[in-house]
Amino acid sequence: MTSRSTSSLLVSAVLLAALPAPGVAALGSESIVSMKIDPAEISVNVFYSGVTVHVEGTIPGGYDAAILCSGEEDSVALKRKGKVLGFLWMSVGDVVFEDVPSIYVLSTSSPLPDLAPPQVLEKLGVGYPALESRVVQSSEQTVLERDFEEFLKLKESENLYSYHEGGVKLEPGPSGTMRVSAECLLPTKTPWGEYEVRLFGFKAGIGELLRAEPLQVAPVGMTARVSNLAQNQGLLYGILAVIIALGVGLLTGLAFARMSKKGD
Repeated sequence: MTSRSTSSLLVSAVLLAALPAPGVAALGSESIVSMKIDPAEISVNVFYSGVTVHVEGTIPGGYDAAILCSGEEDSVALKRKGKVLGFLWMSVGDVVFEDVPSIYVLSTSSPLPDLAPPQVLEKLGVGYPALESRVVQSSEQTVLERDFEEFLKLKESENLYSYHEGGVKLEPGPSGTMRVSAECLLPTKTPWGEYEVRLFGFKAGIGELLRAEPLQVAPVGMTARVSNLAQNQGLLYGILAVIIALGVGLLTGLAFARMSKKGD
């Protein structure tokens, strides 16, 4: 083999190595996709009343986006309501939801049907229908549609679950990219633990997870000390709780007594 032929083969090999593999998009390129969350660590103290997490990033041009903040998964047991004697709505048993996130805050740049087909959204876990499908599949008992609707109403009333259509803002960025931004509100009842913020990209009915960043929610100060006491010294925590309750009751009684005397 001549030296010219050898050089041509080497150049061809380098060019082939530089090309993406068939079916692999360049969406995951570090130079194209980015995401930053602020704050990435949330401290919960006695004055905590919720916090807004700001999410910013960059995606390829021409893409729609969804940003999801979700918490650790666990099982949740609720009372199932049903008709008794044909007209009385009462609790008729328990229903357990398996593998449900403690928080599910979703924002999208377009309506869910415009992002991708239901099967694509279900695979990515984007949207309430996708969440319902996963819960039903993972539960050992029968979960009815109205059961999940009641579950959603409860979570939304606590601001732990939310869906914001149009909550992701898209703006033209450099070199044909798009800037994305959104806000995720974590409410007062935010459980402590590990969270994850995920950035999804959609185009022509295809979607994929582009980036994921961790989010930590942890107690500090007096809240942390009380939590540690409850977990490691349950008896002492119970005694202190009773003493505090008695003290509050006593002070409340004295306050009302003084108000009564002033009224006389």
